[in-house]
Amino acid sequence: MIYVSTMNEEKYITIKELAELKGVSNRAIRLSKDKYITREITVKGGKSFEILLSNIEPELQEKYYS
Repeated sequence: MIYVSTMNEEKYITIKELAELKGVSNRAIRLSKDKYITREITVKGGKSFEILLSNIEPELQEKYYS
C-alpha cells in the first residue's frame, strides 16, 4: 500500500525516524541522503535535513504509518 499526501501536504520525516524504520544508524542515512528528496532545516547547533516521506521505499512508508 502506498500512501499519497493530499492537497500539496508534503510530509517529511527526520533522519532518526528513517534510520529507525530501516534499522540502520543515523550516519548511514546521512551518507545515503542523495538517493532521497530532502529539505534543509535549521536545528540547534546548525543545519540538518528531513526526508520526503513519499520518496522512501513503499514498505517503509507502510511501516511508518502502522
